[in-house]
Amino acid sequence: MISLICPTRGRVENVRRMINDFRNTQTNQNELWFYIQDDDTSKDDYIKLFKEVNHKEYMVDKFTFTGHMWTILAGKCKGDIIMLMGDDAGIVAKGWDVKMEEAAIQYNKDNIFFMGVKDERGKHPFPAMSRTVFNLLGFFYAPQFLHRYGDTYLVKLGQTIGRFIVVDVLFRHPKGDYAEDTTGKKSRQWTWFDKHSWEKSDRYFKADVELLRSNLKE
Repeated sequence: MISLICPTRGRVENVRRMINDFRNTQTNQNELWFYIQDDDTSKDDYIKLFKEVNHKEYMVDKFTFTGHMWTILAGKCKGDIIMLMGDDAGIVAKGWDVKMEEAAIQYNKDNIFFMGVKDERGKHPFPAMSRTVFNLLGFFYAPQFLHRYGDTYLVKLGQTIGRFIVVDVLFRHPKGDYAEDTTGKKSRQWTWFDKHSWEKSDRYFKADVELLRSNLKE
């Protein structure tokens, strides 16, 4: 099972489209989890939507930063593969889940791997990790980052240990953090902090690489 995990705020119609995309493109039974903050003025609209479309994989909890929400959701979900999603994303490729599961088989001796899908620009905006990696690291989104750079950190970890799998499936990522709505502007106010954390993250990165490498079974 693959679990897609997605914090969301003020983007109810985006979430409606994502649920529809998810249901129409998956081959097997997977999970799509959402984190709703209890101070979000759209909270009741989200709950109304989930009831309307019979979507049960969501939680409502206190405000926290986006990176922390991803890690909370990773602990909540049940998938063997956990994939970061943004509430502006779109799932294009049918059978994306089968391709991801097939790609992961090559590392079934230790189940230590990271994955990336492609967007319109050929980048990997929605990295994934195995449940084993999550259990070893103790986080999904590195805790030194509040909103940005944590996805880049995951891709870099996978590439450094030689376990980053690029899966040839397309996901839409039109604007990302640069969206000009209230949610996009709110997330960007912490860019300075995350940039500073990224510049000081080498010691954490080296420790995480060493931990993962020590558990590899070639």
